[in-house]
Amino acid sequence: MMPVWMAKARWLVLRGSKTPILAVYRQVSTFVMEETPMRVMLLGPDTIVRATGEKYMIITSSRILRNDTWTLAFASSGQRKRMYELVCLWIELSMLLQNLTRLESISKSHSSVVYRCCDRLDSSRVYAMKRVNRLRCGNEIEVTERIVSVESLQPYIARYVFMFEDSKDNTATIVMKYYNGGSLADRIRQIGPLSETIVRNVTASLCLALFLLHQHDVLHLDVKAGNILFDTESPRSFQNLKLVDFGSSAFLSDTQERGKLSGTYGCMAPERFDGRHGPEADVYGAGVVLFHMVVGEIPFEGNDSYQIMARNMQGDVSFGSSRWHRVSPQLRQLAMRMLEKDPDRRITLPEILRLPWLFQPHSKHELLEMPCGPSADDVMLLQSAPLLGFFA
Repeated sequence: MMPVWMAKARWLVLRGSKTPILAVYRQVSTFVMEETPMRVMLLGPDTIVRATGEKYMIITSSRILRNDTWTLAFASSGQRKRMYELVCLWIELSMLLQNLTRLESISKSHSSVVYRCCDRLDSSRVYAMKRVNRLRCGNEIEVTERIVSVESLQPYIARYVFMFEDSKDNTATIVMKYYNGGSLADRIRQIGPLSETIVRNVTASLCLALFLLHQHDVLHLDVKAGNILFDTESPRSFQNLKLVDFGSSAFLSDTQERGKLSGTYGCMAPERFDGRHGPEADVYGAGVVLFHMVVGEIPFEGNDSYQIMARNMQGDVSFGSSRWHRVSPQLRQLAMRMLEKDPDRRITLPEILRLPWLFQPHSKHELLEMPCGPSADDVMLLQSAPLLGFFA
């Protein structure tokens, strides 16, 4: 959408990304403006924006006319404040986009493509830029707007730099920090099945992240090892996990979303194939991640996507691998309860996060490879989870 504000008897319109254009239009009638702008100003690094008084803003730019200066009067101080912040952000965004160089495509789906980019003026500044088809992306943009505003979620999600939409081609662009540590799936491919210490801590952090998402009305619905990133390059470091890719996400309160199938075959809760989703589906996805970490592969393998989908729909998980004999009975039991086929009998996130053994102290030799799990404050919060009331 194109942001539009009223400035006295004129329309003030801001458009463009790499080359922001500020235009003033005459008002024809209420909510109607002339087709041709009265004045146009190009914004850029030389633009000076000043707020003065309660309702005035002064903008100076020399990109068309030397020292072209506009004085704008707004209906309220709140309107002026909003426009001032937006113009400054828009200029910052344009400078970022002008300096970004695409290096390579790192992932692609039916609705989006993600590029690794760097700042051509500073190659140490690396970003992931996701281009999303607005007609195919479901709730991803709305969900992203929701989660970036929740402070408690920030340790568990990617750091977003900018997000903007292009109304001409129905796309949205999300610029976020690039995490060079790769994904949990990458780590498992590199070093194989993980130790119980790592499995417990990653599971605890992942479940806490999902719990907080659910508290804010968001279901991820594509929980898998490939969507868990780390910001450290060492393959044996599992600190600071980041849950990414909200392309399949939904709002828990949106009943109209039920029945839509999206996600990854082999990692989905069986009830998803029947058009049902809820917090239980994310628990199942976390269970698949737990299984993947212990065994080194997901529970539903196959020669092709159809075979994987069929086995996933059936939902029969085998715990016959010898790897399950090398972990504690508690961890094996937790995996079985998380991968319970019946969502009504599946363990819940508050129940998982109240398991005392999940947070038990570690021996000295384990501390060398221990990932950063939930803090003591997080655990105290979860002990009082009934006060939050969401799962009551």
